[in-house]
Amino acid sequence: MFATARLGLYVLIWVILMSLPVFFVVMAMVGEFRFTALGVPTQDVVRIWLVKEPNERGFGFSVPRVVSKTEHELYVQTNVSYLLWEGVGESISYCVGHARDHVNDDWVQFKMSEGVCNQ
Repeated sequence: MFATARLGLYVLIWVILMSLPVFFVVMAMVGEFRFTALGVPTQDVVRIWLVKEPNERGFGFSVPRVVSKTEHELYVQTNVSYLLWEGVGESISYCVGHARDHVNDDWVQFKMSEGVCNQ
């Protein structure tokens, strides 16, 4: 049983390693990937992008998470960090507040602040 699990792990690692060149080629062509996170408005997405500034090169990562939710208010904390091979990127966090009048309405942003959410 352990040999089968170990073989499965090796196959998974092999598939990931073989997929990396495809990831880098697509990233070079497109410049970013966006994934909608469950439970957050569509403008708050998980994002991976290529940083191509004159003094900075690498990847940026943006990950939102819901920190507070009621029927009429929603607060999303987004953490942004960088993996750079040239330059220095400073990680930041910001909070976005969303509101709606009725449960079936779309969320509308009403507040944005740097740092952690503290409604």
